Amino acid sequence: MRWPEGFVCRRCFQRATRHHGTCPACHTERLLPGLRDGDPVCAPCAGIDYDFTCTRCGAEDEHRRDHQCARCVLRDDLTTLLDDGTGQPRPELVPLIDALCSQDRPRNAFIWLRNRRAYRRAELRPLEPLVVKRRGSEPALVAKERSEADG
Repeated sequence: MRWPEGFVCRRCFQRATRHHGTCPACHTERLLPGLRDGDPVCAPCAGIDYDFTCTRCGAEDEHRRDHQCARCVLRDDLTTLLDDGTGQPRPELVPLIDALCSQDRPRNAFIWLRNRRAYRRAELRPLEPLVVKRRGSEPALVAKERSEADG
């Protein structure tokens, strides 16, 4: 990626494209990937000629794949992973997809998806009904507790 200051490495690009707020130069709420006098500013105010808008949902964010944000790519990946054979996710897993995609940092779910041990644990246990609980601002999905009477 090339910005007005020159080439930007991937790590710096990722750090810059994960900062949202009010641009002090134009006073709009948006992605603040650039710097002006040491303050984070939006791309146009920084002279960055790149459109960070997700082509699917319209959010301004780091592009994860094909000019789409992490949230949209995550939804696609989870839908494929949890496909019921019809191209749609299994109905009982839709709450899981919704919770993972609605968290403040959907990029974190990609770490979970790359964790092969999580897959093995999930395959060893039959799927239990899921309950969405909140831990701070992040949703957390937990298997519903089974009582002895449930069998």
